[in-house]
Amino acid sequence: WQGSAQYTVCVDGVQIGGTQTASAWHAAGQFDTVTLHGDWAPGPHDLGITFLNDAYGGSPAADRNLYL
Repeated sequence: WQGSAQYTVCVDGVQIGGTQTASAWHAAGQFDTVTLHGDWAPGPHDLGITFLNDAYGGSPAADRNLYL
Protein backbone atom coordinates (compact mmCIF):
# COMPACT_ATOMS: atom_id res chain seq x y z
CA TRP A 1 0.00 0.00 0.00
CA GLN A 2 1.55 3.29 -1.16
CA GLY A 3 5.02 1.87 -1.73
CA SER A 4 7.19 -1.06 -0.81
CA ALA A 5 8.15 -2.08 2.71
CA GLN A 6 11.66 -1.06 3.77
CA TYR A 7 13.71 -2.73 6.49
CA THR A 8 17.17 -3.26 7.94
CA VAL A 9 18.82 -6.51 9.01
CA CYS A 10 21.05 -6.89 12.08
CA VAL A 11 23.16 -9.81 13.27
CA ASP A 12 24.09 -9.74 16.95
CA GLY A 13 22.95 -6.12 17.13
CA VAL A 14 25.11 -4.93 14.20
CA GLN A 15 23.38 -3.72 11.05
CA ILE A 16 24.40 -5.64 7.94
CA GLY A 17 24.25 -3.57 4.76
CA GLY A 18 21.92 -0.66 4.21
CA THR A 19 18.18 -0.25 3.91
CA GLN A 20 16.50 -3.12 2.07
CA THR A 21 13.33 -2.73 0.00
CA ALA A 22 10.89 -5.62 -0.37
CA SER A 23 9.90 -6.16 -3.99
CA ALA A 24 7.82 -9.34 -3.84
CA TRP A 25 4.02 -9.31 -3.60
CA HIS A 26 2.78 -11.52 -0.74
CA ALA A 27 -0.72 -11.77 -2.26
CA ALA A 28 0.79 -13.22 -5.45
CA GLY A 29 2.77 -15.86 -3.54
CA GLN A 30 6.08 -14.18 -4.35
CA PHE A 31 9.05 -13.88 -2.02
CA ASP A 32 12.42 -12.13 -1.82
CA THR A 33 15.60 -13.97 -0.85
CA VAL A 34 18.19 -12.14 1.23
CA THR A 35 21.70 -13.56 1.60
CA LEU A 36 23.92 -12.23 4.40
CA HIS A 37 27.68 -12.45 4.25
CA GLY A 38 29.84 -12.02 7.33
CA ASP A 39 32.60 -13.41 9.44
CA TRP A 40 30.72 -14.71 12.47
CA ALA A 41 32.03 -17.19 15.01
CA PRO A 42 30.48 -20.67 15.08
CA GLY A 43 27.35 -21.07 17.17
CA PRO A 44 24.00 -19.35 17.52
CA HIS A 45 23.48 -15.70 16.64
CA ASP A 46 20.66 -13.19 17.03
CA LEU A 47 18.98 -11.98 13.84
CA GLY A 48 16.97 -8.77 13.94
CA ILE A 49 14.70 -7.14 11.37
CA THR A 50 13.53 -3.53 11.75
CA PHE A 51 10.49 -2.51 9.66
CA LEU A 52 11.21 1.13 8.79
CA ASN A 53 8.10 2.42 7.03
CA ASP A 54 5.02 0.69 8.42
CA ALA A 55 1.86 2.50 7.33
CA TYR A 56 -1.87 2.09 7.92
CA GLY A 57 -4.51 4.04 6.02
CA GLY A 58 -7.52 2.97 8.07
CA SER A 59 -8.50 -0.32 6.44
CA PRO A 60 -6.98 -3.74 5.68
CA ALA A 61 -6.67 -2.74 2.00
CA ALA A 62 -4.61 0.29 3.03
CA ASP A 63 -2.05 -1.41 5.25
CA ARG A 64 1.66 -1.82 4.39
CA ASN A 65 3.05 -5.05 5.81
CA LEU A 66 6.37 -6.88 5.88
CA TYR A 67 6.10 -10.66 5.87
CA LEU A 68 9.03 -12.72 7.16
